[in-house]
Amino acid sequence: MSVAAYSYVMTVTRHIPSHIAQSILAHLADHADRFGRHAFPSVPTLAKDVRCSDRTVQRHLRWLEEHGFIRRSRNLSRVSRIPAHKRPIVYEISLDDHARSRFAEEYREHAGAGAGDTVDAGAVTAAPSKPPCEPSPLSPEGDSSPKRERPRTPSGTEATAFLIAFSDILRREGIAADRSRRSDRRAAIRLMAAHGAQPALDMAAWVASDGFWCGKMLNVRSLERRWEELRLARRHERAKRRTTPAPQGTAAAIGADTAMKHPAVLVSSSTVARCPVYGYRTFPAAGADRTGEAQRHLDGIINVEECPLCSHDDRNRPLHGGSRGDRQPMPSGVTAPPMGQTRGRW
Repeated sequence: MSVAAYSYVMTVTRHIPSHIAQSILAHLADHADRFGRHAFPSVPTLAKDVRCSDRTVQRHLRWLEEHGFIRRSRNLSRVSRIPAHKRPIVYEISLDDHARSRFAEEYREHAGAGAGDTVDAGAVTAAPSKPPCEPSPLSPEGDSSPKRERPRTPSGTEATAFLIAFSDILRREGIAADRSRRSDRRAAIRLMAAHGAQPALDMAAWVASDGFWCGKMLNVRSLERRWEELRLARRHERAKRRTTPAPQGTAAAIGADTAMKHPAVLVSSSTVARCPVYGYRTFPAAGADRTGEAQRHLDGIINVEECPLCSHDDRNRPLHGGSRGDRQPMPSGVTAPPMGQTRGRW
């Protein structure tokens, strides 16, 4: 409560014929600071304190604005953290006759009245429009609320380029994508507007390379619908990769994998449950042919010299047929599956 504001309000009550308007102005002064600023009680709060309806409070607030007793302020420093759709109206109270005449003049200029128009102070009238929103000289800081920019909506050409890049990602992984529809174009526009084109394509590339999620993303609509689920799965995989300690003696193997650009992928067959296959991602085959070649390699159906996977990467030769003898040790950096997850000769 401001004693200065409240004292001035008590001295000007003779100019306010309505007792309801007097009570509203007194409650505004009760919420203002010593300069008469930052008074923002809501209309329901004023209606409850004055014991009248919301429409009556709004009508008398307009009368007080029209006659210069209060005005709306753009100094929103006290309410800047409140969302815009919930932000209350901040009022300033005139603390002298000069400020009251200036507030009334600004209101008449905003309402379109002439300079020589006079206002009858004996009747309560409704203003046709809102009062001006200019910063007060008593509040030099002005409006400190942040201004938010609306995101740009991608164009149709950008959506077409996104759909083409999405199809290329699935084609490289040997995934038969669904036919593009108008709903896919709209989903691509929403994805680019919310997350950006490149992050969305990066997510699509990760999903296409993942053995579990690749079958659940055959169109852009599925990517948009499962975005949050896919984001959490990707984050969990990265966190698990950071926290999982590397086995002893794998530094040289990691360097060899990086040099030869063919990381190992665990593949199952009728002979073994999970066995590493080097160069699986870069093997020149697509879809089921790649999986079938890897399973025939592990089962030993074809000869080592004729095996395309062994020819593609020499590190697959010791593991051909899914067996390892004393003269065929496991490659460094690759460990056998735990007990209980193996079958056959593993």
